[in-house]
Amino acid sequence: MTRRTKNIVLMSLLLAVLGVISVLSIGVREQAGAPPLSYNETSYDVQVLDNGNTRVTMTLDYRLGRRESSKTWKQLYRTIPLSPAGITNVSVERVRNLSTGETYTQGEAVDASLYGNDNWDVQHARQWYITIQGDMYHGYDPRTDGIRAGSSDEISKNVEIGWNIPVTKSAKSVRIEVTMTLAGMVTACPGNDVFNWQPVDETNESPIRRFSATVRFPQAVDEHNSTMWVHYDGTSTTAYRDGMFTFGIDNVRARSYVQLTAMLPEGSVARPARTDTVSGDELNEQERRRETKWRSEQQSSARGLLVISGLLVFAAAVIAAIGLRGVIKQGHRRAQLETIMPYWRGLPPMSPGAAALVYDTVNGVTTDRRLIGRQLSATMLSLVTKGFARMYPGTVDMYRGIDLLRTDAAVLAQMVSARGTGRDADATSTIVLLPRAFDTVSCQRQLCASERAALDMLHTAGRQLGSVVFDTRQFSQCLKETGDAQELSQSFYLCCVAEMSAMGVFPKRSMSARVCAVFSYVCAFFAALLWLLQAGGVLLPIVIVVVFAALAGVQSMGQTQYGVDDQGMRLAAQVRGLGRYLEDFSHFADRGVLDVKLWGRYMVYATAFGIADKAMAQLTAAYPQLTDPAWASGGADGYSLVYWMDRSFRHTRMRGGSASSMFMVGDFVDLGARFAVGFSDVAHVISAASGAFSGGSGGWNSKPGAGWGGGGR
Repeated sequence: MTRRTKNIVLMSLLLAVLGVISVLSIGVREQAGAPPLSYNETSYDVQVLDNGNTRVTMTLDYRLGRRESSKTWKQLYRTIPLSPAGITNVSVERVRNLSTGETYTQGEAVDASLYGNDNWDVQHARQWYITIQGDMYHGYDPRTDGIRAGSSDEISKNVEIGWNIPVTKSAKSVRIEVTMTLAGMVTACPGNDVFNWQPVDETNESPIRRFSATVRFPQAVDEHNSTMWVHYDGTSTTAYRDGMFTFGIDNVRARSYVQLTAMLPEGSVARPARTDTVSGDELNEQERRRETKWRSEQQSSARGLLVISGLLVFAAAVIAAIGLRGVIKQGHRRAQLETIMPYWRGLPPMSPGAAALVYDTVNGVTTDRRLIGRQLSATMLSLVTKGFARMYPGTVDMYRGIDLLRTDAAVLAQMVSARGTGRDADATSTIVLLPRAFDTVSCQRQLCASERAALDMLHTAGRQLGSVVFDTRQFSQCLKETGDAQELSQSFYLCCVAEMSAMGVFPKRSMSARVCAVFSYVCAFFAALLWLLQAGGVLLPIVIVVVFAALAGVQSMGQTQYGVDDQGMRLAAQVRGLGRYLEDFSHFADRGVLDVKLWGRYMVYATAFGIADKAMAQLTAAYPQLTDPAWASGGADGYSLVYWMDRSFRHTRMRGGSASSMFMVGDFVDLGARFAVGFSDVAHVISAASGAFSGGSGGWNSKPGAGWGGGGR
């Protein structure tokens, strides 16, 4: 990873982390602003009995926050409204505190505010009560105080069921289980029986993190002869199997309600509470209208949210586009380079490491995690072409017993083929340090600073291994063990940058796009914040923040790190022209006789540019004799870099490899790097050192009916 790429990644990560933390903190703050009493979970196990009654086991998991003025919690309760058209009677069987395992006993209703903390636990704690809610507390007797179903003379009343807990300042979880029997929840209609249940009504002021219910109907009812409607203004999940209907809702907001309406076969229960003239078709039509109304309300609310948040996101995108316009300007600059010099056959007057930087700059590459790998591979190959080292495909064990300095290419190729290569030939390279590599005078005269820095890496590995012959796996392991990777890699990369900067024609760009980065990110953040506060979800706001954090990270760097001034246009054109020449070489008619040494240098720069695969394909198409080891060993020292690179190229092709699919990892995906393929492990070390209602669709609003409320004192 280059330093500039690292900066972009760090900036993007910083903005993303800050944005995500802000979104989550606001979400937590919203929860912190909730009422002191809330529910972690409410779950219901409901059994519709054959006689028409309903047995309910209700488990309430309370979260009790601290109250003002040191007020404590003593009493929790739920209210169940009774009416001729709804529930007509309630009988409590048992109340248990699941958190302590205690079963509460029935007592009288008392006003908890009249008792202090000292005597409350002794006199009234661990008791439950049932009473008629009103100005005065009246005990409720299910034998005499129920309501007659369907009667127009009866007056509705609210029954309060409460449980006195020990004095509590706050608690993350207090689990209460209440078992009771309700009457009046089934109505007989023409052709159907209808079951209505509203466990949460609009008077409920305590949010519920998780609501779940399981409803069991008589044996004659199944998913094929019944229809269920869950009414809620959000999204619910439902399932109907094995005679049980289950549904669940996450984050039930305060003052919202949950209702279940079930259309059952006629005669499902023996004694329905009442009769009604509404047929099944009419009920279906009522539910359809309610669904239409619910969807209309949802669409209206969603449209307003989408318009405002969409405008903010659009503004952020426009500003981001303005901030990125420097990239377009670079495209115009590259078009000028095309007219100056479409092709160039000469060698660039710069080191391979500097050439890689220039090539990326003139081609508008803002970030390339493979840059350090291309620079290192090209520089290592440059050492080979200058006679300081040799490089062969495969592990060092493949060449054990072979004199790599005196055996020519033809004999060596036969010996290697006889031993077999296998996958290791594509995963590792063997390096041989020649005597010239230890000649200080030759190094100073013939090598540039970046090449000397790369040679220092090889010397470090050689000293550690005690040998001048080693493979790139051993090389990588040595850098890890000695701990010199950071110092050596930093020295190498800085040398490449210094060599390019020394030309004085590639000035650093100003970072004027930072203002656009700030404004685009701010707009995106407000869009995410609006969605969080209105829609309530955190996933989409986090996605928006992360995406625009990445864009802001790129914008904050402006364009590429280096520009090209007028003086550097010709030099930049040479670099780009050479790259195009190597990619299109076989199309030229005036190729002349193959100069192996020149093409060795060409392949060095092709590796730096990341196009060595294409260049080698062009070369072998133009000069088939390159595959002859006897011909390739005719040079002065019997070694041809081009031949061994071509051998690696053809071997990978025969095994099904390609330019984009090969046995490579890390930063190396190109032929030049594949020949120096073992440097992928080295590149890893360097990068690490340098930092490199059906189906759960929900329900719809119906007219609020008689639902259950609750609270605490």
